[in-house]
Amino acid sequence: CLVWNQDLVMAFFKLLNFHKKLIGEDHYLEIQLIQMLGECKNVFNIVCLNDQEEVLEKYVETLSVLLENYLLSNNHSAVEIVMCCYDNLENLCLRPLTTDKDIEDTMYLIFCRTVDLHFVSTKRRITTKNKHGEAISDFILHLLSNYTLKSKNVLLKFIKSLLSNPDHKFEREKFQKLLDVAVKYELAIYWKCNESILEYLQKLVISSDHRQRLNGVEFAGKMLLINTTPDTSDLLNIDKVPREVHLIKILFERIYDKLDNVKLKALTSIKSAILNGNDNTKKIF
Repeated sequence: CLVWNQDLVMAFFKLLNFHKKLIGEDHYLEIQLIQMLGECKNVFNIVCLNDQEEVLEKYVETLSVLLENYLLSNNHSAVEIVMCCYDNLENLCLRPLTTDKDIEDTMYLIFCRTVDLHFVSTKRRITTKNKHGEAISDFILHLLSNYTLKSKNVLLKFIKSLLSNPDHKFEREKFQKLLDVAVKYELAIYWKCNESILEYLQKLVISSDHRQRLNGVEFAGKMLLINTTPDTSDLLNIDKVPREVHLIKILFERIYDKLDNVKLKALTSIKSAILNGNDNTKKIF
């Protein structure tokens, strides 16, 4: 009817937040949920939310909550609901009459609101192949493959903020998990865009803040462990000097750091690289 009412839309979002006890108990309710998510996708395919920041944030938050609930559910409809949520999030990256800057901001909002989903693990096995995968990291990598430039900027922003911000609010175990995820994203950017975070790391490990140096050393160590064998289509992107050479150099230089915890992290990272490094790392040693 060409009528936009923000209060009505926000009220509709509340209908999507079923009580956790109802999840998996009412199949008819889940069918309705799938239909409602489809309606949302149709509406926000024609309605631009550039000037509706509150609605956009609430919508992304609602989808994130649904994802968390149904990633942990084993009922029949859970996978379909998860895929509907991913479809709706991806649809926000395709909004009409929207600038590249707005879409990149939306992608960053999506990433920030779903970052906790990296800590959600599901034991469910998906038997049918889908474009998104099930884990949030699979969805993010899907965005990187299909909207490379914008999502690449978002992921680099995430990685740099994770490494450089000493006041992160995550527990140590969760921070380690995010570091592992960040290494995975960085490698995907490296092969997809031929762009590395190496130069940033080289500056980070000589920072005056010891926490940043520690994060940089730890990240460099993790990069040496992950397999860097490229797809055949990416062979033209291989550097003449493997970046592992520079990463190992970073670790050896930090052995002379003035703080013992940074020295220890550098030494243990070198030991791990010698024992469990990727093919390039082993060849170098």
